Amino acid sequence: MDELIITCAADSANSYPANPYFPGEQGDIRLAEQYIDAVKAGAAMCHIHGVSKFDANSTSPKIYHDEWIALTDAIRDGVDDVLIQNGIAGMAPADKRILYERQRPDMMSTIAGPHDTRFRRDPGTKTPVDLYGISTRAELVECSNDANEAGVKLEVECFTTGPIWLMNYLIERELLPAPRWATMFLGWEGATWSPPTVDALSYMVSHLPPDTNWNLSVMDPATSWTLVTATIAMGGHVRVGWEDNPYLPNGEVARNNSQLVEVVVDIAGKLGRDVATPARAREIIGLKAPVAA
Repeated sequence: MDELIITCAADSANSYPANPYFPGEQGDIRLAEQYIDAVKAGAAMCHIHGVSKFDANSTSPKIYHDEWIALTDAIRDGVDDVLIQNGIAGMAPADKRILYERQRPDMMSTIAGPHDTRFRRDPGTKTPVDLYGISTRAELVECSNDANEAGVKLEVECFTTGPIWLMNYLIERELLPAPRWATMFLGWEGATWSPPTVDALSYMVSHLPPDTNWNLSVMDPATSWTLVTATIAMGGHVRVGWEDNPYLPNGEVARNNSQLVEVVVDIAGKLGRDVATPARAREIIGLKAPVAA
């Protein structure tokens, strides 16, 4: 069993905007300190959202490239080593190409198939955040070609088993090289919802292609820590942070994302599983050397 790769997703602008410790704006440069602290606590990868805005006439957000680069640079300046994963999966291919050249992420999230998410809101808020997206197979091929050319590893977001079929579609065309990386999203409300249960997780994982590293994201505080524990025991990797679940096992909101990472490190230690350093995470993922800024 490989060492555990911990990813931190700290941006809760859409998911938990009432979090009293969150700076309050998507991509806020102050989030860099949250990511830096998380890496020092044991995270190897940062799943970041720079500044992006949706409008009524487009399913792809407007990307503010300079803000993405500023956040990335601040994180890299604060730690000896870290993997950067760009987390706006519905970003247009042209924007991804700009960031490949200027920002040099290690990984890029990508939508595979339809995406229909109603973000969980904090108690007392009335208006949900509804996001919809779709990626055609032609766009997936384009994104895969671009990522391969740039030396960037794709993260395939799997909210259902449909994206796993699309992974095989890309593999047949030699566009998704091993080792692959897929994240199972459980408990994310909307029409592409999969239940936050061990049964659902096991079912999805059992259909993954060979040579695929799998990762877990849970947006359901009631089941999050049970599923994180199960994933560590099953040999998967985990993503934690304010975006997915800001609550510690005792029900308190984490003041810092590092606290959430520390819980994962503690669980892994009790289960006898080592935690991957950024350097070791690169080897597992298939990125042999740090990406130059």
